[in-house]
Amino acid sequence: MAIDMPSVNPPYIEAEASPEIIPDGFNYYAGGHVHQRFLDKFKTGVLAYSGGTETVSYDEAEQSKGFFHVQINNKGEFSPEFIELSSPRKFKIINQDFSGMTAAKITDLAIQLVKDMDEEGIVIIPVLKGVLPPEANRGEVDITKIRRAAEKALIVHPIVQLKEKAISDEIVHSIFESEFEDLKTKSFEYFLRIFSHRFSREKAEKIARSALDLIDPLAKKQEEKVKQILEELTR
Repeated sequence: MAIDMPSVNPPYIEAEASPEIIPDGFNYYAGGHVHQRFLDKFKTGVLAYSGGTETVSYDEAEQSKGFFHVQINNKGEFSPEFIELSSPRKFKIINQDFSGMTAAKITDLAIQLVKDMDEEGIVIIPVLKGVLPPEANRGEVDITKIRRAAEKALIVHPIVQLKEKAISDEIVHSIFESEFEDLKTKSFEYFLRIFSHRFSREKAEKIARSALDLIDPLAKKQEEKVKQILEELTR
């Protein structure tokens, strides 16, 4: 299990045990669940994480995979040896910033990057980053074409981290820095500007009101209320 140690555990790991409940008196503490290799002093001994034996997330691709082989002598002294595995799948990560590009250009460039990386039996992860121009949206990027761009790779799995920028920073500042009004009124104006780029005035107003209505139940984790608002919006 994972010990609750922020210096070791990545933010997405929910530790199962606090250090306080782990007993003293041991030379070697073997931890689990954390996918990064770690070996350091802990209580009366050493805490060891061997890490993962396979890549679970693309940000683990560069970490060596394996396990600790631990030998203990008759004095209770131990010597851990890390045995690296050669069996895990090979990953190739493509980190690319596509800021300011149209969806069509992003698709074409990503396809070319995948073809350049193509290799027998590997996993290719194109990480699509950047801020789109106001006229573009993430849904226009042809993920299917990008997935099919490789001929030799085991799989191509795009990670879409593109951000849409429907209105300029200047307009946002003009909305929220003008003379004081009710925050909901300002928020409605902001949402309306965003949705007006893609929908009619009537539909944009309806979506903007729904966006406002969702804030409170989302914050309070009122799932039924959220579901009700979304169902009404899609009717």
